[in-house]
Amino acid sequence: MGDASLSLANVSISDEGIYRCHVIYQQQPRDTRVILEVLVPPQIRIPSKVISKNKENTLICTANGFYPVDIDVSWYKDNKHLTDSQLDKPERNPDGTYRVRGTVTLPPMDGQLDHNFSCRVQHLSLQQPLQEDAQLEYEDNSAGPVTVACGIAGGAVTGGRCNWCRNMETEKESSVTGLLGEWD
Repeated sequence: MGDASLSLANVSISDEGIYRCHVIYQQQPRDTRVILEVLVPPQIRIPSKVISKNKENTLICTANGFYPVDIDVSWYKDNKHLTDSQLDKPERNPDGTYRVRGTVTLPPMDGQLDHNFSCRVQHLSLQQPLQEDAQLEYEDNSAGPVTVACGIAGGAVTGGRCNWCRNMETEKESSVTGLLGEWD
């Protein structure tokens, strides 16, 4: 018997489907159907591993570039499954693959961050789950308040008003008092 193969180079999601091979050999037709399923594994990451002390925090795990759409994203704390995690609705990427966010909300913490948090992803394209671990850290709030000052060249000013703008929008209004020096 001969070979009636079909080779597909650079397979993409649009190549998925049922392929039919129809061969007539010795005046006998033969049909074979082959189902081509395209599987694209996800890439996962935890974009931020920094949390606020004494506040509720949400951890985010992103899975991107996977196909087909069915996926499971789970959160673990010290290898114990966290059952209150949420999975957003998957969104389609321009190339036909999907992306999704899995989140878990943590209660306020103020102690040592000696726990390991993990995001595990199960997908048809994977022989075993993908996992990314996160050793959390508290954000640095040691900078304290910042004072911003402005001056007007030319002597003493009293009783005026000053508008403070951020990104071209008025944020605060303050009174101007006292003796102001000249700018260099």
